[in-house]
Amino acid sequence: MKVQKLPVQQRRRILLTNGRFPVALDLARQLKKVGHTVYSVDPMHYHVHKFSRSVKKSYQVPAPHVAADGYVDCIRMAVHQLRIDILIPLHEEIFYLAQVDDLRPFLFAPDFHTLLALHNKWSFYQLTVAAGLSAPPSVLCKSMEDIYTKLDLANKEYALKPVFGRALSGIHHHKPGEIVPADLGISEDLPYICQEWIQGKQLCSYAVARGGEIKASAVYPVIDTIDGSSCVYFESIESPRVKQFMEVIARTYNITGQIAFDFIETPEHMYVLECNPRATSGIHLYNQTPYLAEAFTNPLTLRVDAAIGKKVQMVPGMLMWDKGEKTRHEKMQHTKRLLGTHDSLFTIRDPFPALMQPFLYVTYKRRCRENNLVLKELFQWDVVWEPTRAGLQKAHNEAIFANDSVAFIAYGENSALTNSCIPNPILVQQQQQPMMMMMPQQQPVTMMPQQQMIDMNRPQPINTFVSDQPSTIFSGDKSNFPQTTHVIAQQAF
Repeated sequence: MKVQKLPVQQRRRILLTNGRFPVALDLARQLKKVGHTVYSVDPMHYHVHKFSRSVKKSYQVPAPHVAADGYVDCIRMAVHQLRIDILIPLHEEIFYLAQVDDLRPFLFAPDFHTLLALHNKWSFYQLTVAAGLSAPPSVLCKSMEDIYTKLDLANKEYALKPVFGRALSGIHHHKPGEIVPADLGISEDLPYICQEWIQGKQLCSYAVARGGEIKASAVYPVIDTIDGSSCVYFESIESPRVKQFMEVIARTYNITGQIAFDFIETPEHMYVLECNPRATSGIHLYNQTPYLAEAFTNPLTLRVDAAIGKKVQMVPGMLMWDKGEKTRHEKMQHTKRLLGTHDSLFTIRDPFPALMQPFLYVTYKRRCRENNLVLKELFQWDVVWEPTRAGLQKAHNEAIFANDSVAFIAYGENSALTNSCIPNPILVQQQQQPMMMMMPQQQPVTMMPQQQMIDMNRPQPINTFVSDQPSTIFSGDKSNFPQTTHVIAQQAF
């Protein structure tokens, strides 16, 4: 798609808080394509943003998981010294930044209490029930005794997941009659949500919302994955029930930021499993278009959903696809998708992120050896957020002081976060008057008025490509920065 650059006065200076993930590269290209100036930071020295022409400059900063204070200080310096207009978080660094008051005016994300309520799988389940939407029957367990007394282990299938987990980390699939592993690690400090296992079609969604209104959204089925959870092939589909769910959650809790959901679809119901209040692979379905960039930067933009039928793949991931237990037909279909689908990584105007993949792979393997990690852990370990009981108690006290109604669900009675018994006004209200029930499939679903929709297939003005100089990066000591690293990094911006 040919895209026209924005007038100079509408262009923004944008800081992405992560430069290693494919979605970070795709989003940088989309923002650059319409004329914005993109910067990024990352604890890694080498990553895809390092070699991208779409990123004006990339800086190495302390790892938030290792040195949170140093990381926040460097972000603060970057925002002010680079004159940043919008700060877009891409992974769990969002939780470190959402707690910093002086960064809130720049941060494109929900407030911290809303983030916590969405990210915590148990409190999100409560939010879903409170909004009258469908989710698998779930139980909160804080000990092995809870597992054996609250669950029907002999007759039912369950997914046992840490409430603050991500992807497939820590998940145990329990089948009827099996013994639950004693080393599961469940405790008061590491509670689990135990969801009844639902058989059906796996769907993922991604959306950008402003003031409770969806500005961009995409829905795609889980088809080709690596490690069983990370999608590497994306095909946009129409799903009114999923879009309705996103609209209800965004509107009910007045979301501004990125939100993504995982679903299981059966012929009768659409069940939501969990929420990721951050960037996900749905960004790829806006590849080479201006619409997602508009959703991030223009509060007055109209809603534009990803074009139905659009297909994008990540070739390196598709090549790593596990063929072990696949049928011949599945292998043939995978090969067909591999040979006939646009690659999100390689573009002739920005080729080096793809061409440098062998070099990056070598550096990633070296870092794995240095930190005793496997490759799939490397990309997350230094940016994940793992809350402490003291930190959650502090947030809990702030919620009481602010009388935050959304936070009451996260911190209230039966919460996975605290043992306090705070009345939950939202749940009390919902017991009296349900907010909205998920419509049966055969009933019409309320959608956005037609005049507010934009045809993604309409012709676009021709884009004049203007490249920046190759991006540079602040050098430093890998990712294990001490707390004082921000003093050294101050001169980088």
